[in-house]
Amino acid sequence: VIPVPTEGAELVTNGDFATDTDWTKETGWTISGDTANYDGVVAIGSISQNVTFTVGKRYKYTFTISNSTQGGVRVFVGNTAGIIHSSDGTYTGSIVYSSGAGIVLQARDSFIGSIDNVSVKEYTAADMNVTRATAATRVDENGLIEDVLANVPRIDYTGGGCPHILAEP
Repeated sequence: VIPVPTEGAELVTNGDFATDTDWTKETGWTISGDTANYDGVVAIGSISQNVTFTVGKRYKYTFTISNSTQGGVRVFVGNTAGIIHSSDGTYTGSIVYSSGAGIVLQARDSFIGSIDNVSVKEYTAADMNVTRATAATRVDENGLIEDVLANVPRIDYTGGGCPHILAEP
């Protein structure tokens, strides 16, 4: 059984742009009519928010582009960029955080249009989680007993052939 992917709490404040608050806007960005709008006067410009991320964790982002006539928008989680989206629609992706600060939506190629419904949440999707407070043993590929560190799955080759995961209550 594969665990159901989980999403953490919403990390973005005012992602629906209901007010002109919580976002840092570079030249060309305005917030009105419940959207963030870019006028395309500057080829590249960003709207950002300070969000704290944890190194090595995956974050799921979602946002909507509307009324676009040119250019596109790229999401950054810290210093890691998603792909550029250049047509109206709702986009979702995920990025593993490595460094940098905040969530950034960057208008590219003189984007003209609006964004809305910005969401960023920690996202966990794994085949399994391993939690074990101590080291343990297993039989390795060569039939030798080996120690395995805490919180590392034990893949056991007892009896040869296909390995299996050791699990205990």
